[in-house]
Amino acid sequence: MVIDPSEPFNLDKETYKAYHKKVIRVDVNAYSDELKFVLGRIASRNLRLSSGSLWACFCEAIILRGEMDRDPNIMKMDWMKVSIENKEILIKYFDKYFGLAPKPLCFGNPIRDFSVII
Repeated sequence: MVIDPSEPFNLDKETYKAYHKKVIRVDVNAYSDELKFVLGRIASRNLRLSSGSLWACFCEAIILRGEMDRDPNIMKMDWMKVSIENKEILIKYFDKYFGLAPKPLCFGNPIRDFSVII
């Protein structure tokens, strides 16, 4: 199983197609029913995101902006550094803004079969 949170993808479509019977690839993007792109499906298709999905780095920025007025300490922290303390703050607010996609996706398409050939 490949859990792929990267942009560009770590496992690109061509490689996935070559090994799709031996690999399950899962998109890892945050999800919100309330998330709408200004240009709708055109924008999400161009960004290679399924409807309601957004990259984790953008979600991080949305969470920080949404909480900085309520928690001024957020702006005193070094957000360019990956730390346990920073992760804990983001995790604390994640469910307030986002969730996980209701169905596992692979390149924006629902994963229908979780069987692999070994």
